[in-house]
Amino acid sequence: KELGTESSDYALALSNLASYHSFSGNYSEAIRLGTEASNIFAKISGTKNSNYATSLSNLADYHSSSGNYSEAIRLGTEALNIRAKALGTKHPDYATSLNRLATYNSSLGNYSEAIRLGTEALNIRVKVLGTKHPDYATSLNNLAAYNSSLGNYSEAIRLSTEALNIRAKVLGTEHPDYAVSLGSLANYHSSSGNYSEAIRQGTEALNIFSKALGTEHPYYATALNNLADYNSSLGNYAEAIRLESMALNICKKQFGEEHPNYAILLDNLARYNCYSGNYPEAAHLAKRILNIYEKVYGKDHNHYITMLGNSVFYNIAANNLSEVNDDIVACTNLLSSLIKKTFVNLTAYERRLFWNRYKIWLENYTHNFAYKVRNDTLFANGYNSALISKGLLLNSDIEFSTLVQESGDKKSITLYNELRSLRKQIDELREKPITERPANLDSLERIADNKEHKLLRYSKLYGDYTHNLVIDWKQISNKIDTKDAAVEFVSFPSAKDSIIYVAYVLRKDMKEPRMVPLFEERALKSIRSRDYYTSNAISDLVWQPLKEYINDAENIYFSPSGELYNIAIESVPSSILDNKKLYRLSSTRELALEKSTAKRDNAAIYGGLRYDLKNGIPTADNNRHFEKTETDDFTSYYNIADSLDAYRGTSSLPEYLPATKTEAEDIEKALESSAVKTKLYTDSTGTETSFKALSGKHINIIHIATHGFYWKERETETTDFQMRPLQSNLLGRYTEDKALTRSGLLFAGANTALKGERLPLYVDDGILTAKEIASLDLRSLDLVVLSACQTGLGEITGDGVFGLQRGFKKAGANALMMSLWKVDDNATQILMTQFYKNLVAGKSKFDALQNAQQYVREFEVEKAVSTNMGKRPLSAHAREQTQRNMKEKTIKKVKPYQNPKYWAAFILLDAIK
Repeated sequence: KELGTESSDYALALSNLASYHSFSGNYSEAIRLGTEASNIFAKISGTKNSNYATSLSNLADYHSSSGNYSEAIRLGTEALNIRAKALGTKHPDYATSLNRLATYNSSLGNYSEAIRLGTEALNIRVKVLGTKHPDYATSLNNLAAYNSSLGNYSEAIRLSTEALNIRAKVLGTEHPDYAVSLGSLANYHSSSGNYSEAIRQGTEALNIFSKALGTEHPYYATALNNLADYNSSLGNYAEAIRLESMALNICKKQFGEEHPNYAILLDNLARYNCYSGNYPEAAHLAKRILNIYEKVYGKDHNHYITMLGNSVFYNIAANNLSEVNDDIVACTNLLSSLIKKTFVNLTAYERRLFWNRYKIWLENYTHNFAYKVRNDTLFANGYNSALISKGLLLNSDIEFSTLVQESGDKKSITLYNELRSLRKQIDELREKPITERPANLDSLERIADNKEHKLLRYSKLYGDYTHNLVIDWKQISNKIDTKDAAVEFVSFPSAKDSIIYVAYVLRKDMKEPRMVPLFEERALKSIRSRDYYTSNAISDLVWQPLKEYINDAENIYFSPSGELYNIAIESVPSSILDNKKLYRLSSTRELALEKSTAKRDNAAIYGGLRYDLKNGIPTADNNRHFEKTETDDFTSYYNIADSLDAYRGTSSLPEYLPATKTEAEDIEKALESSAVKTKLYTDSTGTETSFKALSGKHINIIHIATHGFYWKERETETTDFQMRPLQSNLLGRYTEDKALTRSGLLFAGANTALKGERLPLYVDDGILTAKEIASLDLRSLDLVVLSACQTGLGEITGDGVFGLQRGFKKAGANALMMSLWKVDDNATQILMTQFYKNLVAGKSKFDALQNAQQYVREFEVEKAVSTNMGKRPLSAHAREQTQRNMKEKTIKKVKPYQNPKYWAAFILLDAIK
């Protein structure tokens, strides 16, 4: 009334009120008031003022407390930048902003970035405050927490011990802050498995809090809570329940029964009751917790969703099966909505972090529940879970890339291309030995992350790239015909050392999908691989249980899982599959997606490549040229190995494949006869650089006949063909990237690098990895045919196969033909030539391959066979007659490629209209 609602004092009052609401757990009101205060400060003082920066920091805290970590990071970064300009980067307040930003990143799971920011804050405080100041100890404690979250407990203990010693000297061993440090140290000992030391230190902290603050203080309750956790880890559940109950009573007096802190302690108490076997009590407590979280956060919050999942477990353990059906479905639906809502604001790396926190529900639990409880509602729920989880990260990458590149906005497209170029250079530099990497490489990551966040903000102007991420079974049902069957295979751990395989089956006339139990993985592994395609063993496991659901189907659209990715189950002997067409898909969600009509206007063909070149390196045009980026200041000083480490030698070098040249030339003739503009790359012209130059050129068909490779992680540890190890704090970020560097294709001149010889600056090494393919723009690519060995293999994950197929999919390829094992050179040449003849004759990709495989099976050659005279003793006259007969040969026609090993290796992925 006195100053009006536009004054700084009014804004300060709003900020204070917001903090009180946050303290009481009312985060939505805190955000509303904090936003209003920020807007007032912006109007009065501008957006470069310290008051505005403080209001942004507070607002970031409220968003972090409510679970919106991406918004917290955005606001915290803005506040940090303001303070950098207003106060400089050596000011204590700047260090405080760094610490807060580090905390938000840690909450999102980005521990490596949290450590970087925390270390920067620590260094500032060392210079400004010295190593005896309490704030320096606070920075040490923060860094300890981030290292602990990363699993580096020894470093967490070291940092926490240093902080403890500082506080002991500065504050004394009876001060509450000393007890706080002691409690943190106890937590890290507990995490490392040293529970006895954790209990000793935790008890000491408890006694300090009791003397300094009394037994009704929240810090005392926190110490009780920690001690309960340590006892639970030792199996002392009764003691854990006693201590947690004491902490709960204190929290109830201090905050009331509807505060989120009270709910957190209730959650712990529920877990201890569950561990001790008191499932009904755990389920009862879970219901109370859900009521609190619903009031405080709402049902769409991650805390509520996580607790709902826990409640399901407790009720199943308590045999309250009637209670769980609706909760399981509700949890899946809420989690699906949360993913879609959250992904839109996250970078690719942040999406991976977020998904890792919640994927176990969709990849495992929903299928376990459906398998054990067995009812139609849970079958439908399990199928929906599979549709979301299979390829979720891949699909989000593809959808985002497509949205931006087809937006028509030059500014966004330029930014996207800059980001892709920068990411490519970062990947290449990461593959160098640690000692040879630029010192400021991590700063490039931050530049790239900032570009991606900026691009995310732009992308919202063009549409929602998440609209296709959450597809349900009803959308599939609407797309299939009465003669179609959709089969989604799923594998999941059900008990110790037990992997269960099931299939969700959907037909047009079904009210809901069905789940069909199939087999345990050990049964599959007991079958010899040589029997896969010569006996009914695989069919008995995979297709026989599905007989009643697919018997009258003409088209079967299936998506593999687990070990089935590595088996051509569409080609195994089976009377059940007679006269049926089996389409292999990344996920049956592909059936619900709208796709534009594919073009076949131009093609690129590779074959007959020379891996040894006269001058040791690819042709003169094989030099990589980069656009000007932030890296140009220092990358020119480094010879960047673009895929594998080229310093190592190898004892077995790939040899020239003569049949691949014939294959490539025959395919070129076939395509050109159908008016397809074709370019043939062979001998020394088939370089890695020439392939990368296809990026953005709108090629519709790519055929590559060469050597392929796939190395399992354990193989890269024992062979010469190995990757550089990544720093431990970067493994989470580069798990997929690392897997994609273990599969690839060899191009002209590859042997130079494989022999360990150094290459000139910016010369491609001829070894094209799936990681490098993923960075290309192949959006117009309707079909890529990988006529090479093991091109369909890769690291099997819940998100799909991390190998060449993922690399090409991320680049934009629609359908892929790949191989699952080492293929015969001559048989492959016959198959591929016939495949393209069929394709240009108007057959679909699927029919073209089916016909080509049949052609190879029936392919005949003439063979001279000697007359057989038997093995009985012969007279001299008979021996003379035999010698004359041996010179006379009988010409017979034989079918040398009937065995499935010659034709069944090749599979088609996503080859549907």
